[in-house]
Amino acid sequence: MDKQTIGAVFNRAGYNTMRTCKKGNSYPGANEQFTVVHDAVKRGGTEETGSAWHSKQVLEYLGNVRKLKKKILFSFILDFPIHMIPGMALQSYWKNMER
Repeated sequence: MDKQTIGAVFNRAGYNTMRTCKKGNSYPGANEQFTVVHDAVKRGGTEETGSAWHSKQVLEYLGNVRKLKKKILFSFILDFPIHMIPGMALQSYWKNMER
């Protein structure tokens, strides 16, 4: 089953894959299929303790891709919990993108 996860499918297609999510929302076999994994429990209300932490992981990943100075295919999964305040993580993401 691990070889049928999103990470595995995109890797087979030649993509570099990145996943950031709450610790425990996946299982080790699935995480191993991603090129980069950043799992953490972030339920706080600040940029470091809340959802903005995940968007920072994505921005760092994209910064590292840019440093390679070559074109590569990449994908990343933004996985938001259903109980989260709607739009909070996306607002944090776009705020960081504007910097």
